[in-house]
Amino acid sequence: MSSQTYSTRIGIIGSEGHLGSIIKDRLSYVYPNVWGINRTRWNTISEAKHFIMSMDIIIVCVRPADIEKVMHTIRPIAHYKPIISFAAGVPYEKYNYSHLYRAMTNVAAKQGNAHTMIMCPPEADYKIMEDRVLPILKELGTVTEISPENEDWLNVHTILAGSGIAFVAYLEKIFVTWALEQGLDPKITNEVISQLFYSTASLTDPRSLPQGDGMSDVDAIQKLIDSVATRGGTTWAGLEVLEGNNPLTETSPGSNLETLLHDALNIALHRCRNL
Repeated sequence: MSSQTYSTRIGIIGSEGHLGSIIKDRLSYVYPNVWGINRTRWNTISEAKHFIMSMDIIIVCVRPADIEKVMHTIRPIAHYKPIISFAAGVPYEKYNYSHLYRAMTNVAAKQGNAHTMIMCPPEADYKIMEDRVLPILKELGTVTEISPENEDWLNVHTILAGSGIAFVAYLEKIFVTWALEQGLDPKITNEVISQLFYSTASLTDPRSLPQGDGMSDVDAIQKLIDSVATRGGTTWAGLEVLEGNNPLTETSPGSNLETLLHDALNIALHRCRNL
């Protein structure tokens, strides 16, 4: 462990929340000086100011509605300390702070396997980001840097990494409910379906997908689907329903699961952009 790592004091505002608590826990494996402040303590102005002044880097993990209040306290006293904000849907211009880095991460992934996207602000010193900000985020997993003109990618990442968990879990709930309705034992149901989602995630991992011949990830996933769906078989019959091509089902022809999910993702993204 480098002396810089050992001495760096990382302060997390909103450490009692889901995102803040996970980030605090994971960074604590490497950084011995990771501290958190909850909403109650933050509302005490003297404690909030002391917390900010005592830290080298600040990580903000609060609700979008709380950002204005948090930044009102930070701006006069932070003295251009690097601040990493994971608040969803709040554009950089709303912070009015030149050393603030907008980020989003997939903390549902295992330790070291998360993917974090970060935007370097136009006015910031990139060396500070390279030396002090990126090493912290890389402890969570891989990091993708984006430019200010692609800031909206953070909103898309928010929906995929955040809301997407609930959407996929909703699909899993549908599988579980259906299996139980067929009379399958609950223990067997949970085992089979958890393995189903785990195996599918492994098979569709970009590192597992077939490459070459200019094949995109979408094409590779479709190739996987085709390899399972034998024409005229059970999978083929089910896919006809999902794609809206089976007139015998209750769903009207033409409507399909893809359209439904895309509508859900689009509505969630619209909400994120307008928080």
